[in-house]
Amino acid sequence: MKVDELRTVLEEVQAIYESSGSDKAANDFAEFLGLLDGYEDQRVDEFLAALEELLKPASGKGANKQAPPDAALVASFIERLRSAGTDEARFEPVYAELGADRRVRIGEMNAIAHGYIQGREKWPSKSAGYQAIKKKFVERADRESREGIINKVPRWG
Repeated sequence: MKVDELRTVLEEVQAIYESSGSDKAANDFAEFLGLLDGYEDQRVDEFLAALEELLKPASGKGANKQAPPDAALVASFIERLRSAGTDEARFEPVYAELGADRRVRIGEMNAIAHGYIQGREKWPSKSAGYQAIKKKFVERADRESREGIINKVPRWG
């Protein structure tokens, strides 16, 4: 299939969106159709390969690569959070320090949250990972409190 044939089909889809009043979708299609300009005689797979090359990040010094998380920093926070257990007086200072530490980037926060929570590995933002740590602490403290109450109730029998 050539890009010109694809353009014809996409223009029909755009017209359907326009006639139904879906302006956002119609505008998105119009914007995409602009990308096809100059490629009408190429095959679609050739066009997609060229588009893929244009979208690849630059390599070398300008490449946007994140450094791996600082393993010592991650291990330190995980150990301190875990050692606090469900003691809020011990947990809160470590948690506050974690939130204020500028060395903790998204990679470190993901690793710390994963190590503390023992669940998922990534969060959509540093803040989301930070909040997940607090939520897990509250859940653990609540569970321990409930178990303590249950254990104090005399058993029948």
